[in-house]
Amino acid sequence: MTHLSDYSYVDRGIGVLIFFFWAMNHVYTVDRFYCFHPTKLRKRDPKTLCTVLIFASMIFLIIYDILGMYIKYSMGFWYDASKEQCVTTPKTRYPAAFIPVLITTDFFFNLAWGTKGSAMFLIQLTWHHVSKQYAAKTDFLSSREIQVFKLVSVISIVMYPLLQFAFVPGTLLSTITPQFVSNAQLLVASVLSWYTSKRFSKLKEGLPVNSRGSQKLTHYIQKNRLLGVYLFMEGFFLFVINLDYFTTKYTMHSKFLLDLLTRILNFGFVMVYPTALELLFPLDVIRGEGGTMIYTKAQNESMLGGKTNDDQSTKLEGNNIRSIKVRMMPEIVE
Repeated sequence: MTHLSDYSYVDRGIGVLIFFFWAMNHVYTVDRFYCFHPTKLRKRDPKTLCTVLIFASMIFLIIYDILGMYIKYSMGFWYDASKEQCVTTPKTRYPAAFIPVLITTDFFFNLAWGTKGSAMFLIQLTWHHVSKQYAAKTDFLSSREIQVFKLVSVISIVMYPLLQFAFVPGTLLSTITPQFVSNAQLLVASVLSWYTSKRFSKLKEGLPVNSRGSQKLTHYIQKNRLLGVYLFMEGFFLFVINLDYFTTKYTMHSKFLLDLLTRILNFGFVMVYPTALELLFPLDVIRGEGGTMIYTKAQNESMLGGKTNDDQSTKLEGNNIRSIKVRMMPEIVE
């Protein structure tokens, strides 16, 4: 539990907590939480399911980091009189009462990884709707791709919480094995994000430069590239740290290298959440043709006092008709 950098749990826990509140505000601003409507859940809408999984992952991770901090700063260190210094407490020296806490802590981390990994594959299904809406392409994903993404999403949720119990609870393998599986899954998800940005780039080539569809695809291209970078940072650097357990432990013996790898890992881990939510819920404040601003429905309602653009345009049309009547038949209107 304490093999990572000094601020591993504090650093990541605070970052995820901040972005959790940011995420609540962002989704409310763009969508008014309509994505959580029961009808959307009953229809198993990919965007809704992906959003629920992302929020669940953040909650599980916050719980894990709180438990990790409790264990780390209460039992994680012991004073070695022979070396006259504080060292990391091996799991073999933990009191028996702490073993269930360790198992519970690992379980929450696996839940966080399972829901996050599931969301990163489920998010691929939303690009089918994006390509259809902004590029009129109805075959962006093949039926086989859709089925594979769905299957991997389900396996991810079920596998991680159970994988740790395939080994003796509280042992090194019960902790490391799910992490190695997660490394592979995150690296595959990062490749998918980069590949998606490439496919969107090809779609964009067939659209007018200043069109709304072109600008929207630019947003998805840039954010998918970023998401791929953050997923790679999380998956690759966690793999390097975990691999050190089965080597000469060069990383563990270098304080600077351990701090550096952990900081990069935590940054990628945290930034995946806001980047994915910005892909699912873009603010849509972009420049349209002629410099006009285009807003989301939620933003329109906020600016127009609960009325959408359609409601406002209807009101304006009514005023225009009335003004025409006044000019043509003043005696009747008056």
